[in-house]
Amino acid sequence: MNRDRTLELKVGVFVAIGLAVIGGFVVKFGRLGEGFKTYYDLTVRFKDASGLLKGSDVLLSGARIGRVGGGPRLLPEGEGVAVPLRIYDYVKIAKGSQLTVGSS
Repeated sequence: MNRDRTLELKVGVFVAIGLAVIGGFVVKFGRLGEGFKTYYDLTVRFKDASGLLKGSDVLLSGARIGRVGGGPRLLPEGEGVAVPLRIYDYVKIAKGSQLTVGSS
């Protein structure tokens, strides 16, 4: 009986470790890990931001550097829209940079 109990314990530990490893991969490589990253907020102006949705990826040279923080808001002047972005802290975007809206 003791031998069966030891086997059950070993299998249980193995399954628990396996589930922890799978959970770690989901957090690291999935969007679930986005909550653990730190951002800075940036608002950009576009004449046309059609197709841009909250949560869309923000790319720089094809690499994800953040996400769209909210939907486009009309500017009071009526000259386009303002779009809030959430950019990863380790990415620096120079003042005066030109941004474009695109789709892939």
